[in-house]
Amino acid sequence: MNSQSRNQRFVLLLSTLAVGLCAPAAAQASFETFSPTGSMTYARNWQTSTLLSNGKVLIIGGKAGSANADTAHAELFNPDTGTFSTTGSLHTSRWAASATLLKSGKVLVTGGEDSTGSPTAKAEIYDPATGLFTEIESMSVSRKWTTATLLVDGKVLVVGGESGAGMLSSAETYDPATGHFTATAGSMTAPRRSMMSVRLASGKVLVTGGYDGSALKTSEVFNPSTGRFDATGSLPNGVFAGTITLLGNGKALVAGGSDLVAAPSRSAFLYDPELGVFAATGSLASGRFAHTATLMKSGKVLVAGGTGAAEVLMSAEYYNPATGLFTATGPLGAHRQNGSATLLSSGKVLFAGGDDGSFETKSAELFTPTPAKPKKPAVSWALNRKKRIVTATVTRVSGTTYKLTGRQGRTTRTGKCATKGARVTCTIASGKGNWAYAITPKNAGGIGIANGKAFRV
Repeated sequence: MNSQSRNQRFVLLLSTLAVGLCAPAAAQASFETFSPTGSMTYARNWQTSTLLSNGKVLIIGGKAGSANADTAHAELFNPDTGTFSTTGSLHTSRWAASATLLKSGKVLVTGGEDSTGSPTAKAEIYDPATGLFTEIESMSVSRKWTTATLLVDGKVLVVGGESGAGMLSSAETYDPATGHFTATAGSMTAPRRSMMSVRLASGKVLVTGGYDGSALKTSEVFNPSTGRFDATGSLPNGVFAGTITLLGNGKALVAGGSDLVAAPSRSAFLYDPELGVFAATGSLASGRFAHTATLMKSGKVLVAGGTGAAEVLMSAEYYNPATGLFTATGPLGAHRQNGSATLLSSGKVLFAGGDDGSFETKSAELFTPTPAKPKKPAVSWALNRKKRIVTATVTRVSGTTYKLTGRQGRTTRTGKCATKGARVTCTIASGKGNWAYAITPKNAGGIGIANGKAFRV
């Protein structure tokens, strides 16, 4: 066999190895499923759900049971066991409240409707270390259907909502360092409740839509450095009870909501902070409000449940920022509106509570997304000819393992991989002759693309 033929056979050997290692990826089944987990201790809807620093989820308040009574009960979901357990009770029964994770790891609870059927100004803080709630200074005004947003400096902005006297345009900030609420220098440009708010990458807060007797399309931005609200571009259509999600590209996605005309809306819009305008993006497959929207680790947004045109929905769909389109996934295991969705540290999403249009539920379920297939690894190859040892070094990627394989004809050998710091080092010993080596990444989503190297030992 001449030199050219040997080289061609060597290249073919390397190509065959890489294809063989990657082939199983196409056969991987989808991991995207909704599956039941332990039930909550109490049936409830309109509750709050907060991921704590310890990885557990704090569920607070809501309306409970067929009597539709406000609840002071709180409980914790443990992802390790898939179960709920009670924790300290609120001092004030409330629903339609806000809960905000502070930089300290404690949770600020503000407003809502209390057991008298009235909006409340009372506030309290939950301490995960003790499992207890502590009453703190009240807000300046009673509020329900408000939003509370953590600012960059650790303060919390509470805006608008509804009081006993009607819709509010006022706003205030809570300072954990002093324990006081302080009115902002300026009020919102319009009174509103059931609006959507999100902190932008700039640290400013976008407030859009809402309800003041009709569905609003006006929007404004809160500037923490001035304490004032400035008008910005309006939504093309007025909506309330929708969702807003800050995407990885810095834009904010407003999805669904109710417009009081066609009721559940299929519309979705992107807000561009640099231009200060909203633009339409792909439409939802199902019109919905009182739903949830969760930013996944993949960068996509999972939209699920809510109130549809004729029923409470079980359907779920993904928004892909790369394409601007929604695609179906799921469905949920139960009809849910006014429930909660919480992204866990594992990348799964906990859906809890809500109601099916008739009764509140204590059921909960987990959404398990399909992890992204690992990409082709960037590898540094080294050959010790004297010892006949090949070494492949890659940068460690969380949740991904690597397999180093060598092949000569029908002979295949597997190496050993070890992780140290930010590096994964794989080594393999082989015999003399022409060998093709490939290192292949793998995670729960499947097998990635092999990165190969040929050596003549």
